[in-house]
Amino acid sequence: MAESMTFSADGTGHRSINYNSRHVHMLEKDYGPSEGGKTRATRFLGIKPSRDGSSKEPIADWQTTITEILDLYNRSPFGKRSGGNLIELVDILVKLTEINTDHRAKEKKDSYEMEKLKKWAVNQCLGEEAMLEKSLQELYELQMGAQRKMVQAAGGQQKWEALPEVTKSEKRAVMVENVVQELGRGVFELLDHHEKRLLRLFIWADCGCHKDLNTVRGGYTVMEKWWKEYGVQGPVILANRDNDTVLEERNQAIACEDEVTPAQDQALNRSTCGAIKTTQTAGAIFNHKDEKKDTMTFFVIGGRNMLAHHSPFQTLQTIALSHTAMQLHVAEISPL
Repeated sequence: MAESMTFSADGTGHRSINYNSRHVHMLEKDYGPSEGGKTRATRFLGIKPSRDGSSKEPIADWQTTITEILDLYNRSPFGKRSGGNLIELVDILVKLTEINTDHRAKEKKDSYEMEKLKKWAVNQCLGEEAMLEKSLQELYELQMGAQRKMVQAAGGQQKWEALPEVTKSEKRAVMVENVVQELGRGVFELLDHHEKRLLRLFIWADCGCHKDLNTVRGGYTVMEKWWKEYGVQGPVILANRDNDTVLEERNQAIACEDEVTPAQDQALNRSTCGAIKTTQTAGAIFNHKDEKKDTMTFFVIGGRNMLAHHSPFQTLQTIALSHTAMQLHVAEISPL
């Protein structure tokens, strides 16, 4: 099994249903001619719908996906030939060193929850190993001590006996897990700094689109301030059809020294200008959701015939140019 793994995930929505695609990246054994070597590998874990967009749901989906794959592997002939030892969820989580997502606040929270799950898995593995090294007498004392605390937390022996058997079984399972976790934390604290660092290593690698966002938004904001500071007239206002008519009436009212109405001021405040507005407008024209109103094909064919190569817009044909992501604004500037 690989020594370390990187998870990656991204999702989208379709008709109010969340879909998530998941991959795992790792160094695995090279089964090619050069046996014994290592090769980089990316494994697709499938696309599955999620019930909601909360942070708890992706973590549960990761656990379910990995558990299903491990169950299939453990029951397969290949898994039995590979040593016969069952691989469990904690064995995978311990080797998780990185998760790659986008840069949204929700994904950041997801990575934090996944890091907590890895810490739990590390403590679980260390605790289970510690239990195997203890004598039966030591295990008995640990169990009795934990059981006394469990009964006390339930309100005493009488209230404990009144609980349903299902509830008792659930509490006993939690008790055993807490004992293992406590042992694991104790073992972890005895490790040296290097071992602790390796076991706790977890990196959240988000996407780089926020770099473009900061560059475009920062430069755009500075330019707007420069126009005002030096009294330079800014770009032409690109109003929509409704506001364009209202703004024309506003200009006529000012020219005739008439009073400007609140509706006219609102139309001015809601109308924007500049490079970002230009690329958004171009996106609406060249990549309209209604193909009958989309003029992209005209520019692609024109680019082939006149320039003897593909039009720059062709590479952006599948990209939502009207999307607010700043990196798409940067990509669209060149062909414009």
